[in-house]
Amino acid sequence: MIDGDQLKLIDTMSTILSSISLAAIILIIIGILKWGNTKSFATELILILMLQEMMVSIAYLLPTDPIKQTNNGMCKTQSILISFFTSAAQIWVVFVAYTAWHTFNSTELVEESKWKYRIIYFSISYPLAFAITLA
Repeated sequence: MIDGDQLKLIDTMSTILSSISLAAIILIIIGILKWGNTKSFATELILILMLQEMMVSIAYLLPTDPIKQTNNGMCKTQSILISFFTSAAQIWVVFVAYTAWHTFNSTELVEESKWKYRIIYFSISYPLAFAITLA
């Protein structure tokens, strides 16, 4: 059985690691915006993925009390946000991988039909992440 001190330690470690993750994601986004090719579709997909990961880190930083373990609204909000944005990030990883594979193995240029991919990716990712969150 986990006691109160162990729960506090887990909560503190979660906060520290989420803060480090958030700082790294912000540095990646700044680096891409400052030095990257922001007009590239691949860069756009990476930025969207980074935004999903940023939201996961922010959700982990929401204040909850692991010792009281009450069913308060902040705890439920945190669990929904973590579930939704983690699922969305995993889906976007698949889209980034598919786009990279398609770029190297197809005669169709992804850059020329990026609006088609945007519509497909957005119409799949968030409804699917929402359905996974509800499951």
